[in-house]
Amino acid sequence: MGIVAWVALACHVALVVSLVVASACDLRWRIVPNECSVAVALSGLARAALAGCTGEALVGMVVVLLVLLGASWASRRASGRCGVGGGDVKLFSALGAWTGPAWGLVVVGASCLLGVIGWLMSRALARWGEKGGRTEASGMPRSRETPPASGENGIPMAPAIALAVLVCALARTLAET
Repeated sequence: MGIVAWVALACHVALVVSLVVASACDLRWRIVPNECSVAVALSGLARAALAGCTGEALVGMVVVLLVLLGASWASRRASGRCGVGGGDVKLFSALGAWTGPAWGLVVVGASCLLGVIGWLMSRALARWGEKGGRTEASGMPRSRETPPASGENGIPMAPAIALAVLVCALARTLAET
């Protein structure tokens, strides 16, 4: 393997590790660390530079960012609450470097669909496992370290984003072959 292949591999490893860490943090504390978004953006831009498509990567980042900022503004205007967290916006925008504008918007749509499915499943589990003074899904006593059930404090989107990236990457690969 040449140096270009090693750098491309390192970029992909950085993407996967960042998405795993972002998902774990979002599930545990309902935050997406900025470091994860920065690693995704830089690795995506490096990969794009290797492929000679840095312009498309930058456009992807900007288009996804503008769409999500618009959605966040519309949500705040309609409901008085921000419908998408800042960490999610930054992570989506960073992924635009990997996907470009068209697939970036596909990832956003797929993530929203997967996030809603995950939320519905967590609500079903919460109702099924409800016991007084215990967390909804596990039946374990609630502590300060236990995050609220999904829906109480938003939907943790990073796991849905990571799964959507995987699904869209597979779909894109199949579409190109």
